[in-house]
Amino acid sequence: MANTHSLDLELSSSQYAYKTDTASLSITGDLTIEAWVNLEVLPSAASTYAIAAKWDATDNDRSYRFLRQTGDQLVIEWSADGTSRSSFSADATTITSAGIWYHVAVALDVSEKSAVFYYNGVSQAGTLDIDGSDTAIDDNAQAFLIGAQDST
Repeated sequence: MANTHSLDLELSSSQYAYKTDTASLSITGDLTIEAWVNLEVLPSAASTYAIAAKWDATDNDRSYRFLRQTGDQLVIEWSADGTSRSSFSADATTITSAGIWYHVAVALDVSEKSAVFYYNGVSQAGTLDIDGSDTAIDDNAQAFLIGAQDST
C-alpha cells in the first residue's frame, strides 16, 4: 500500500509543502502546532528548517514559525507587525537521531509570552530568547509552509 499520509522531503533539494493563505491560517493569538518528523541526517548536520511556518523575512511577512534549529532544539517565533521577532526555544535538545519518528509540538500563549514544547508527549520548558514585546501575531498573506529550508 502506498503511503498517502506523509511527505518525504529530500534534504538535498528545495522541496517543501505549502498552502496559500486562508482565514484559517491567519492566526493572531495563541496557537498550538504539532507534527511528526523523521530526519534523514542528524539534526546538527542539517540546516535549520521550518516544521510549519507563515514566515518570509525577505518581504517582512513574518507571522509565526515552528522550527528545528541547527543546535537540535525546537523554536517558536512570532511577529506582531511582520518585521519584529519574539522567540522561545526548548530548554532540552530534542531531535537527536536520524531515521526515527518524533512527535513534536508547541503551545504558545502569545499574550502571556509563554510557551511549552512537547517531545514525544513529554512537556519541555522553554526559554524566551528574543523579547520583541510581541503580544499578538501579524496577519499577512504569506503562504503556510511545511518542511521549508529556513530563511531568517
